[in-house]
Amino acid sequence: MSDHWKDVRQRFWHSKLHKKSCYVCGSTEYLQVHHKSYKRIGKEKLSDLILLCDGCHGKTHGLDKMRTNGILWGAAKRLRKDRALA
Repeated sequence: MSDHWKDVRQRFWHSKLHKKSCYVCGSTEYLQVHHKSYKRIGKEKLSDLILLCDGCHGKTHGLDKMRTNGILWGAAKRLRKDRALA
């Protein structure tokens, strides 16, 4: 893990851009900082990131491979919508 990514993650954790819960399911356990896309890797803005729990993080990447062609934010939003409809 690069020093840049460690710094970005730490700044995101201390920001008010999230609710300290998974964007998809609301879990507060096993949270990970997740890129909405890889468009600005290495030059991320904090608004390019969201929190996902370990399970939703894996599902987001799985859905991305099937449907959203690298737009991870689209995959996370789809999972959240599908969960709300269930």
